[in-house]
Amino acid sequence: MDDFFSNMHKEAYNFKPNATVFAKWTALTEEGKQSWQDEMQAKINDDYTRKTAQQEQNLVVFRDRLKSEIAHGAIDWKAAIDLMMDELGELNIEHFLWEQGLDFTKVDEIVRLYCADKTRIPLSKAIADAIAENDCPDTTEADIRCFESWNYKRAA
Repeated sequence: MDDFFSNMHKEAYNFKPNATVFAKWTALTEEGKQSWQDEMQAKINDDYTRKTAQQEQNLVVFRDRLKSEIAHGAIDWKAAIDLMMDELGELNIEHFLWEQGLDFTKVDEIVRLYCADKTRIPLSKAIADAIAENDCPDTTEADIRCFESWNYKRAA
């Protein structure tokens, strides 16, 4: 029961109870403990509801931003994400999507769809090929790595 309280306290308040809080807990009657647990569970439920609503709103904002990028010249939603990532200097799509405030499930779904086309050439390779074709001797490997627009997992 004490581990349950400790874990629930961490879930509700984002930290494990210290010795003082734990002493208060152990001094409570069963009814007092149940009351405290009910209070923490209500907080956990409220936090979850608020977080879920915020993530849904973040998804709406993200979709609107994708639509705007497409309206301004991106050829598709993947290109729109590339442009948004380039604008922020972000190389990792999962991190980029997480920073948009999307939930893990939505991040995984978008990454899966984004990376589904195995023939997609990373921007750094396209730039390296273009440099090789145009013979640009001043461009270094570091310059090419700076242009990498995504760092995605390859399907096994």
